[in-house]
Amino acid sequence: MADFEPRFSLLKVLGGWGTVRDIPLTQYSSMMRSMISGTSTAAVIGVASAMAGSVIWGTAAIPFMVGSSMGFAIGSFRWYHVSLLEALVQLRKHPALLRLHITSNFPWVAQLHAHDVGWFTAERFTSSWLLKSMLVVGWLSAEPALREIRDRQEAMLVDRYVALGMGKVDFGSEKLEE
Repeated sequence: MADFEPRFSLLKVLGGWGTVRDIPLTQYSSMMRSMISGTSTAAVIGVASAMAGSVIWGTAAIPFMVGSSMGFAIGSFRWYHVSLLEALVQLRKHPALLRLHITSNFPWVAQLHAHDVGWFTAERFTSSWLLKSMLVVGWLSAEPALREIRDRQEAMLVDRYVALGMGKVDFGSEKLEE
């Protein structure tokens, strides 16, 4: 880990919107990330379509508009798909944390509050597009806590490696990575 981490890096600012501890704006974070993904894909596919259109038909305006529109949709859907897969992984690893964030982001959905942590399974959340969307929002707001969990796990691993390298600890057959 680095000794210094910028406090207000651009990625952290864009990714840190919507934490439950502050103002519940997680839906806006989701939209911002989707827009960034969609816009960058739109630019690439739009320019490629414009070049192809100018070579084939001698004009680039309509091919650019069609290509960039398709690119935006493709980029946004791809971002959502990847986010959903990551949210499902985190739901399997940390169901109680995701339950807390999902219920905090959707206090008006009584069904979510009526069940204990065992109800929050990946199978259940893949059964409905509404539940998928709620899971992604919950995952986005849980990101700071998930990042802290990963940081602490990494620090423990580094400490173990350092202790092993200095000859202080003999792990024998113990696995350092889980």
